[in-house]
Amino acid sequence: MTNTLGVDVGGSFIKALRLEADGAIDKTLSIPLPVTTEEMMEAVVAAAATLRTAGTAGVGVGMAGLVRWQEGVFAWGPHLPGEEIPVLDRLQEALGLAVTVDNDVNCAVLAELHRGAAAGFRHVVMVTIGTGIGGGIIFDSAIYRGSSFAGELGHMTMVPNGELCACGHRGCWETLVADATVQPWLADARAGGLTAGRKIAETGRWLGRGLVNLVAVLDPEVIVVGGGVMVAAGDLLLPVARAEVETHLPGGSVRGPVEIRTAAAGPWAGALGAALLAEEVLSQSTPGA
Repeated sequence: MTNTLGVDVGGSFIKALRLEADGAIDKTLSIPLPVTTEEMMEAVVAAAATLRTAGTAGVGVGMAGLVRWQEGVFAWGPHLPGEEIPVLDRLQEALGLAVTVDNDVNCAVLAELHRGAAAGFRHVVMVTIGTGIGGGIIFDSAIYRGSSFAGELGHMTMVPNGELCACGHRGCWETLVADATVQPWLADARAGGLTAGRKIAETGRWLGRGLVNLVAVLDPEVIVVGGGVMVAAGDLLLPVARAEVETHLPGGSVRGPVEIRTAAAGPWAGALGAALLAEEVLSQSTPGA
């Protein structure tokens, strides 16, 4: 009986799991993201080695940033250490297994497509909100990568000369909608604080304005919104965002309502999707599969 491993290297944590051939998640682990490039790669290798069994056929790794998918190289990311890291080569050398590397939200949206809120749809956009904003696009039931780096939704410029972003530019969407813009106000907002309530509502409006842009450009059947911020504050943010989309979407009366769903694959979606991607790539490379 074979299995695949999935490792999700996000902006704050590395999460990993083992996916059995019958679809069951057998074991998981989570550790804080190390500070240096070398420590990060050692942690990724160690996570995979810990979960590996005699039946492990391959490993999928999702990285928060730009990934050259065909080469398995992590090129750059605003929240991860290092550039031009040969992740695929490093893991293959250490583990002797087939390795697939992709953007972390490409992996997460694959999990939502197979086991979550995007099941049954062919054209999907996923937005994950945590330390920053990540994005994944499903076009005609497959991950859309562009030439390699499609999906960096959090770095759409929303406010020229706005707040400095971790990417080095100003006014990106994730400077307006992310953990740092929600957590300082969340407890007071839930307690009925007027100032905090206004701040959370403003964040919800910025979320909606970004979603308007995505719908106008990509015209998905459904938008799936996930990540730690949605777990903590989705009930406050999404109603405001949905109203913003309904009010500001060009041609909204012709398009009809845009379905915006909360992610359903859970906090392990990135790791699950990475394991599913590894499984998918293995099946494509196996004659007769």
